[in-house]
Amino acid sequence: MASKAEVRYNPEVMDPLKIAEYVRELGFTASVMENYEGSDGSLELVVRGMTCASCVHKIESSLMKEKGIVYASVALATNKAHIKYDPEVTGPRDVIKLIEVLKFFSIIH
Repeated sequence: MASKAEVRYNPEVMDPLKIAEYVRELGFTASVMENYEGSDGSLELVVRGMTCASCVHKIESSLMKEKGIVYASVALATNKAHIKYDPEVTGPRDVIKLIEVLKFFSIIH
């Protein structure tokens, strides 16, 4: 639905460019985004597992405490988080890890 995918792979076995090529051979568009230098510092994520306004507040406040994150807005109705960050300080993987840690420790119900 979001036209996005995250692929985990073993770099000793597979190359990211080859994965993108396989996806294109299946008839989809694909590009490798890791180490993407042109990042504009904005990110939209789907966040599953939120059940209430408290979940939204905890995610937003936790993100805003992180160095390099300048804006965080989370919508319960759409399960989406919009984040603006300084690409010189942090990146998408750091943001995703933080949200995953919040879910792991059951801060999000």
